[in-house]
Amino acid sequence: MSSAPPLPPGPRGYPLVGVMPKIWRDPLRFFSEVAHEHGPVARVGLGKFTLFLISQPEPIQRVLQDNAQNYWKGEGLAAAKPLMGEGLATSEGELWKRQRRLCQPSFQRKRLAELIPTLSAALGPTLRAWERAAASGATVEARGDLSALTQRLIFGGLFGGDLSPQDQRDLSSALVEANRYVNAAAWSLIPIPERVPTPRRIRFRKALATLDRVVFGRIKERRGRGAPPEGAPQDLLDRLLSAADEAGGMGDRQARDEIMTSFVAGHDTTAGALAWTLLLLAQHPDAAARVAAEGQSLADAPSEEEVLGLTYTEQVLRESMRVYPPAWVIVRTPYTDDVLCGFSVPKDSPVLISQYVVHRHPALWTDPLRFDPERWAPGAPAPRKFSYFPYGAGQRLCIGKPFADLSIMLTLARILARFELELVGKAPLPQPLTTLRPKGPLRLRLRPRSRSL
Repeated sequence: MSSAPPLPPGPRGYPLVGVMPKIWRDPLRFFSEVAHEHGPVARVGLGKFTLFLISQPEPIQRVLQDNAQNYWKGEGLAAAKPLMGEGLATSEGELWKRQRRLCQPSFQRKRLAELIPTLSAALGPTLRAWERAAASGATVEARGDLSALTQRLIFGGLFGGDLSPQDQRDLSSALVEANRYVNAAAWSLIPIPERVPTPRRIRFRKALATLDRVVFGRIKERRGRGAPPEGAPQDLLDRLLSAADEAGGMGDRQARDEIMTSFVAGHDTTAGALAWTLLLLAQHPDAAARVAAEGQSLADAPSEEEVLGLTYTEQVLRESMRVYPPAWVIVRTPYTDDVLCGFSVPKDSPVLISQYVVHRHPALWTDPLRFDPERWAPGAPAPRKFSYFPYGAGQRLCIGKPFADLSIMLTLARILARFELELVGKAPLPQPLTTLRPKGPLRLRLRPRSRSL
């Protein structure tokens, strides 16, 4: 008789709490060390339950693609359900498949070209504020400014010019409060029952009511207005409301859930990608000068081809998202027992895949801690499949990737074309919450950049 596959090796923990103290002390370092010391599949005891860390392309491909039907997102997103509802990030099964089909055409790269003027307009307030700072010699706290900018980019992409200044302010403050709640709930050691009205939960419910008021208001207004005329520019809300299949279109609640998902999934990740990339460019002035040269070649009203033709800027973005992936971890839970690299993974056991760990793994990358955009130059060797996945991979690859790439590349080109960046003080360390954020302020001194590049 053949024996069952063994459980994988893993780190030793403490009685009752397992390795939780090590994870809380420095999760990025802990998971990196586990991957290096225990191999492609490792068992991590967390007291009452166990998770499995996988860190090589072969088991990652099995979980995210080849055997993806056996894995669901698990309970990790439960904290975000009140906010995102049954949007693409949280739904499963047939509902997810239908919504993916309905939403996919709205996020095709060619259709996003219509949004470039709106995205350019959203950049205006930040560029003007930074020009004043550069003229006066003041520093800027880039992390906060980029968070506000990212909100405007997402609001513009979703709603065009329909939001009043008051609605924008209301959405902005409510979104910040809602994200705080989701982060705190996702990382809480002791979940507090929903019925307990904690101060944080009361603030969250008020924020959620504000978000619903504005979003449902825009949906009702668009339903009453009807479809835009043939050939007229459409924002993402127009496209979501017009999407239909043989069963019909989206209801108001489902459209609301997809919009909230775009807020939550798109805001922190895009703001993080911009912050980390500007930090790296401030530390690597030669790379910054090359991005600036591409940015100065853009027309005032660039076409999609011009923005997507920023080839070195794209190399910088890819490398930044390798070193500091804003989405730093993926969790899946198997419906039934599975075998990964010859090791048993029992059903209902969370499987953790960390982009941060894999993107920096020395078995997969040469000199992995070095920022090197030339890794992505035309003709450079392609990375191994499933060794680089900042937007996820497999059937649940982030649907917003084309919009995020377009927004980030346009923003980087416009900022670097105008400013030289100098980091003031120490570089912030990465803070792994629901996304990988800079911990603490990112202070930059800006100088007007010469146009003679």
